Amino acid sequence: MTKYPSINMEAEGLKIILEFAEVDANLLIELIESVIDSSPLIISNLQKAISSNDITNTKLYSHSLKSSANLIGASELYLLCRNMENNCSNGMSIEEINALFNSILSEYKNVISDLKLWRADMKC
Repeated sequence: MTKYPSINMEAEGLKIILEFAEVDANLLIELIESVIDSSPLIISNLQKAISSNDITNTKLYSHSLKSSANLIGASELYLLCRNMENNCSNGMSIEEINALFNSILSEYKNVISDLKLWRADMKC
């Protein structure tokens, strides 16, 4: 088990960032801080879109969160968001959408916790 279990250090997007971070460690810290700072609004907007049965914005915010997750190696969060983005307009019931959002939210909390730990470790 890794120190940051919700982060896949072998994910392609993160491997590229880690290569750049070898030259400039601040790049990775800035990326982590950007995700930590910007993602609460995305989660909030996703929840509002789901609550109002707004499929267009549900897809949009799922895509936004999926992109951030992919960049930082949060593979499980990426897959959950991809599932939401691809399937919310394909006949998923509101119960299925809500259950998927709850899974996204749970994994998101794990990712943010791991990112905060990782950021603290890098600043030491």
